[in-house]
Amino acid sequence: MMVSIVQDYQNIDNQRQFTLENRTGKQIVADRRLIEQLISNLLSNAIKYSSPDSEIIISLSTEKKKVKFVVKDHGLGMDKETVQRIFDKFFQAPTDHRDGLGLGLYLVKGIVEAHQGSIQVLSEPGVGSRFEVTLPSVN
Repeated sequence: MMVSIVQDYQNIDNQRQFTLENRTGKQIVADRRLIEQLISNLLSNAIKYSSPDSEIIISLSTEKKKVKFVVKDHGLGMDKETVQRIFDKFFQAPTDHRDGLGLGLYLVKGIVEAHQGSIQVLSEPGVGSRFEVTLPSVN
């Protein structure tokens, strides 16, 4: 599933380099449509807040009985105050990028929580952001 979503984004945005690192053979029990929405929202934000010639790294790995996937960009990044609010309904980071409603990351968090998972954000202004989603695996 992850490979096909990344390929779709590569077809849409052929200037940007997408790197997929897959180091897992584990599976999760999840609503496929919701997980696709989650991944799509994270990739859309990475594209929106980084330059067209930058790289976006998507990685999959396992941690004990969990599957972790990471979306990392080399974009605008966020300060601590913004990171604390990005999952709030209708919140938009204070930037020039004003398209959207401020619901994407709010929905991402809801999807992660509905699957008994967790999400962490590491970000630094001018460096980029890293979103880490961890979900329980079945094997």
